[in-house]
Amino acid sequence: RPGSHQVHFFCPLGPSAAVSTVEGHDMDDRQLLREYADHGSEAAFARLVDRHARHVHAAACRQVKDPHLAQDVTQAVFIALARKASRLGSGVVLSAWLHRATRFAVLHLARGEARRRARELAFTGVGWLLLVAGGDARTGGTRAPESPS
Repeated sequence: RPGSHQVHFFCPLGPSAAVSTVEGHDMDDRQLLREYADHGSEAAFARLVDRHARHVHAAACRQVKDPHLAQDVTQAVFIALARKASRLGSGVVLSAWLHRATRFAVLHLARGEARRRARELAFTGVGWLLLVAGGDARTGGTRAPESPS
């Protein structure tokens, strides 16, 4: 089309490169977000990912200190953005929203890891012995008396 150009980019979030185009002038974050929310434009969303993924990943790395976990956090943040795009107000500053969403995703990951470790502890060592002996690892080895039927 005359007067339009294509913007090509690489999506760092997956094993395959995602190449898309956004026709016309370079749109700002609000325009891209509206384009995605209103019309489901994958190209607009991919452009947002291309713009912000490195910053989200860097923030996640600083918080979790593990590049693989940071990758999971980054994906979770952009999944949240995709789900909530239509509900974000026109005055939202996307970079600030993404930073806050990164923090929430890290906290969610930390809570999940803590629950997983607690479950593992319950079934190893003393927790496992208590369960085998008829105790309850959650109550320190005491089991509530069974109610008569």
